[in-house]
Amino acid sequence: MRESMPSSYGRILMLLSALCFGFMALFTRVLTNLPSAEKVFFRSTLGLLITLGLVAASGQKLGRPRRFSGLVWRGVFGSLALLCYFYAIDRCGLPKATLYCYTYPLWATLLAWFELDERPSQRVLVSMLVAVVGVAITLELSPTSFVSISLADVVGLLAGVFTGAAIVSVRRLRQVESSWWIVIFFTGVGIIFSLPFVVVEFKIPNVSEWLVLFLMAASAAIAQLVMTKAYRSVRAAEGSLLSLTVVPWSSLFSVVFLGEFPPARFWVGAALVFGAVAWLVYEQRSTTPSSEREVPLLE
Repeated sequence: MRESMPSSYGRILMLLSALCFGFMALFTRVLTNLPSAEKVFFRSTLGLLITLGLVAASGQKLGRPRRFSGLVWRGVFGSLALLCYFYAIDRCGLPKATLYCYTYPLWATLLAWFELDERPSQRVLVSMLVAVVGVAITLELSPTSFVSISLADVVGLLAGVFTGAAIVSVRRLRQVESSWWIVIFFTGVGIIFSLPFVVVEFKIPNVSEWLVLFLMAASAAIAQLVMTKAYRSVRAAEGSLLSLTVVPWSSLFSVVFLGEFPPARFWVGAALVFGAVAWLVYEQRSTTPSSEREVPLLE
């Protein structure tokens, strides 16, 4: 029988999950001497081991996956998102990379329009336009110059696109597949995708780096588990809105722990993006089926 709990408790868990994801991003940023793909490899490997351990401890029988190809594609999109996210964290900073990644509701809405025939309302389209303006301000775009767009910026935005694609693929899978299989394929494909880069450029972590790697994987695992539990009482749209608090957490961690102060244009652009995404999620909550409550998001 599914465990029940009040919505207020579920909201607290979602905020705690966002905090843990913020710590995961911070630990990723701290590991400056390790290649991005190597961090993805260890994040995926430790995440898979933790997940399998929890499945074994619970005594659950997963059975066979029903949509193997769908699970693989979800793993591909999620792994690409993680690779892009970690790359962006290393090269354009924690606040910017997190902001780019958490534009995923915009991309999920667009992809759902084409893939699931879910046409967004006019207000949703307006919020998406505002978010595009916010991103343009963050990138310091001008009509005559695009020199401020770096590869890291593009890759960071791709992290949001792939995360949106992963969310759409989860929506196709959740009716027939357990969240365990979704997470297992996500971490397993992440290992496969990052392994070639690790083989080419592998750096043996020192003792302190091993500790930070463990903290990174542990915080991500805790965040995922807490999020899954929260979705038992929080609707998917409301949960997505609360998960956006990862952006201010990451910005705060960047200032407090790393001494990185983003320029003023970042805060202006971030405010527009964050507000537009929050409004988009708020607008969609009334049309979100209750069956979406248990959707585990990307990290």
